[in-house]
Parts: sequence; C-alpha cells; structure tokens
Amino acid sequence: MKMKEQRMSPIERLAMATLLLLIASLVTLNLSLAQWQPDISPLGGVPAALGSATVPELQLQQAPQVSTEARRLATNEILARPLFEVSRRPPPPSAKPQIPVAPKVADAPFPADKYVLVGTMRLPKQPARALLRTGANGPSAWIAEGASLAGWVVKSIGDDRVEFVAYGTTGVLKIASTAAGSGTNKQR
Repeated sequence: MKMKEQRMSPIERLAMATLLLLIASLVTLNLSLAQWQPDISPLGGVPAALGSATVPELQLQQAPQVSTEARRLATNEILARPLFEVSRRPPPPSAKPQIPVAPKVADAPFPADKYVLVGTMRLPKQPARALLRTGANGPSAWIAEGASLAGWVVKSIGDDRVEFVAYGTTGVLKIASTAAGSGTNKQR
C-alpha cells in the first residue's frame, strides 16, 4: 500500500520557515552572549588625579569605643520610636477617662439607722448574701460580699450580722431581732 504524499500549503511552509529562522536567531544570540565579558570597572573610572597610577591601600580605623551607658541610651532612643509610625514619633498621649471616685465617707458614721438587716442566706458553692431593707417599710434588696452600699463595701456576711468597711472604718449591721436582744432562736 502506497501512502499518498502530502504537500504543505503555502501558509504552512511560511510558518515552518519563520519557526526555523527564529530558532537560528536564538542560537546565534545565545552563542554571542556566552562570549561577552561584562564591564566590572567602577562607574567613575580612575580618578583624573591618579592617572594610570594604582589606588593606594585604604587605612582601616578601629571603631571608637562606646560606653555601655551610651549604648543603653541609644538603644532606648531607638526602641522609643515606633516602627510603623510615619514620623517615627510616639503618638500623642490620649486623654485617659476619668474614673469616678466614691466620696470619702470615713468621716461620717455608718448609716445603721437607714438600713435594716432582715436576714442572711448561705447556699453551697455560692457567696453568702444578706437581705437589707431601707428604713422600716422601704424596699428590700439582696447584697453579697464585695457589694457597695452608700460608699461602704460589704466586708463579710455572718449568720446574724454584716460588716461594712470604708477607708479603714468598720460598720456593723445586725439582724433586727438580735440587735433588740429578743433572744429568739434562729433556724438553720
């Protein structure tokens, strides 16, 4: 069986010739670059004063000795300048919010006449709590150790008493029946 001879079209012949010409150009360029020696002389050339004379050797000098204190100060100066600030200066100090300060009540006595201790409660795995009432018939509220009442902080809660502290002064509130000395029995 004979194979038919396939002829290339004129466009295919032109493409093949262009490809061969491109390959030949690249090979020629590669060979010329392989023989080329780059110029590694200094950009300014030899100074005119020296002419064709050789460059004298440089005299190396020892770096000056710097004290440890000077190094520490320089390091602190470098570290004080923020790296990612454009001016390399610390940002201006921001105004700190004013924290409200409780009024000093140490000069005034504990206001035992304003509050009545109704009772205390102790539950497992919970802080002790005390039930306080404002005045004789006022509203009641539960408080725990660490709570604040009119500037006084609850220091401890016992079975029949609550201790408050403010600026070193201590105030005590007792259960109304115990404070009156009625002698009633407490149930636990």
